Amino acid sequence: MNYEEEIKEVMETEAEGFKVDNDALASWCLKVIKAEKEETERLKKIADEQIEELLAKKDALDNAYVKRTSYLTGKLYEYFNTVPHKETKTQQSYKLLDGSLVYKKPVAKIVKPEDDTALLIYLKANAPEYIETKENIKWGDYKKQLSISDNGEIIDTASGEVLSFMQTEESEGSFDVKVW
Repeated sequence: MNYEEEIKEVMETEAEGFKVDNDALASWCLKVIKAEKEETERLKKIADEQIEELLAKKDALDNAYVKRTSYLTGKLYEYFNTVPHKETKTQQSYKLLDGSLVYKKPVAKIVKPEDDTALLIYLKANAPEYIETKENIKWGDYKKQLSISDNGEIIDTASGEVLSFMQTEESEGSFDVKVW
């Protein structure tokens, strides 16, 4: 009998009061859980492989489209340059019955420097209103200085003060099964 059949049998007997009441039965449960986990991981691996294949096919479709249409796109661009077209600040366009030919003009864009030390020095001297100062609490460090009293109050151990403006939060316990 394989694990799937055993699980089905256990599920059917659950109405009769299936209980784990000894180490052998607990060990069997762990083996079933391990087998289920292995099967799930196997199926997920297959799914991941199929996803990779589909993404590769999608990229191949995009590349094939570009390959099949780039010649015609080039010829349309040549034609576009021979006809009068509508021009705006950002683009030039020419309408046809079946679509439009559009040339978007290049745009210069200001890029923030990766190391903004020089910019920061400049702004401090010339335009301090563009510098923001943030106060942040070093929560990880400060939390080490706090404790919870027996009656649930939070106490700053350095000053001995009760911090009535802070609250505790109870997390739920959890049960986990580890198989190896």
